[in-house]
Amino acid sequence: MTKNAPDFTGFATRASQVKKSAPPLPRDTDAVRHLQVRLTRNDAVRFKRGAEDRGLTIQSALVEAINRVFAEWGEAPAADPTTSQK
Repeated sequence: MTKNAPDFTGFATRASQVKKSAPPLPRDTDAVRHLQVRLTRNDAVRFKRGAEDRGLTIQSALVEAINRVFAEWGEAPAADPTTSQK
């Protein structure tokens, strides 16, 4: 049984062609995205208790922390989708 030799004609030109990137998707301002963070158990419990001691939910405390970082970076604050903020 004989095998056909592979055809490498045009291989270098096909490999060097740059692919055209897709245009960015339009931003949906009402869409909600989820983020995850990994913490040690002790740090997670400390954060939860600290938020509860200040009358905040974990969600509200995280959004407040993110907004402090955004303020430091000179960015607009993030909205909390669980409240009526926009």
